[in-house]
Amino acid sequence: MAVNPYFNHYTDYREQNLIEDLIVECIQFWGMDMIFLPRKYRKLDLIYGEDVISKFEKSYDLEMYIKNVDGMTGDRDFLSKFGLELREQATFTVAQKRFNEVVDVDERIRPNEGDLIYLPLNNTLFEIKFVQPKSVFFQLGNLYVYDLQVEMYNFSHEEIKTDIIEVDNIGLRYAHTISMELDAGLGVFEVGETVFQGSDLTTATATAEVVFFDQASNTLLLTKITGSFSETENIFGNTSGASWFIDSIDKLSNTNDPVDNTKQFKEESDVIIDFDEDNPFGEDL
Repeated sequence: MAVNPYFNHYTDYREQNLIEDLIVECIQFWGMDMIFLPRKYRKLDLIYGEDVISKFEKSYDLEMYIKNVDGMTGDRDFLSKFGLELREQATFTVAQKRFNEVVDVDERIRPNEGDLIYLPLNNTLFEIKFVQPKSVFFQLGNLYVYDLQVEMYNFSHEEIKTDIIEVDNIGLRYAHTISMELDAGLGVFEVGETVFQGSDLTTATATAEVVFFDQASNTLLLTKITGSFSETENIFGNTSGASWFIDSIDKLSNTNDPVDNTKQFKEESDVIIDFDEDNPFGEDL
């Protein structure tokens, strides 16, 4: 039996627009202000589907509705063979109309898996795992929202630089760092500036970003390291103009991760087996 041809609502754009406007208004009433961070790929591996050097440099303010009324879902606090993992999940709903109005069309035509959402309420980043565009299923023949299935973001050395202090600090908080003990020099390194070794930044043999500098103890913490720093050369600040001689470099003690025991494993394993460059298989020669 066919539907009544005299009551076909699927071409009534006025009613479609009314429903869409009501959905947008409801999300603005009961939702929360969030920040959408599109992922920018720089060297995408098409085989593994990942980009270890992707970055987040743009941000868009968007209101979203949190569907989870009873708290986070997923595995929550999960103890695996790799240690404690936080797999908290949620579902955020964003109106397609508002997304198209706010986000640059050249940047995104819809939210993509891998993009991030910042929730200011608890200062947390979530990664989009799946985008469901058909949760409100063709009322009057149209689609109005995206349901974003998100999970607490597991930081993996991506660059986060959006000029929003709260968001950028999350990247610095979880980034891997190396520690340097400086011997003598001039100037004070600035947090966030680029430091390098070489004649200038363009031809530098190694670069990094300053996380922390304590002039009293001559301690310098760096992240976003490219190249290899040498203990026999000076390190220069691109913005501050500071110049210091490196006394020692600790590449194993990650001060941003209180449970990182890489250095402890290295020190204890060296007593048992030798994995240096001249003896890669660790056997006695």
